[in-house]
Amino acid sequence: MKNTFKNIDEYILLFPIEVQEKLLELRQAIHSLVPDVEEYIGYQMPAFRYKGKPLVYFAAYKKHIGFYPGAEGIRNFEADFEERKYAYSKGAV
Repeated sequence: MKNTFKNIDEYILLFPIEVQEKLLELRQAIHSLVPDVEEYIGYQMPAFRYKGKPLVYFAAYKKHIGFYPGAEGIRNFEADFEERKYAYSKGAV
């Protein structure tokens, strides 16, 4: 995907309505958990920064939505991911 968007709203509009709804829900969840989070586009994905540091990224694909909390986020919630049988790696869910 070419970087033809300037903000998260433009990114979300690239997808079908069903995917848009899920992306908006994820975005709202991030804002509700971290009220002072700053939005930006990073690595051509919606990204969120907290106190000047990257917090999480997400991206939509043909058959899934990737969530990228980074290595520290994975370590903190690894047991939860295993319990829910989520596929994850050292930096992505």
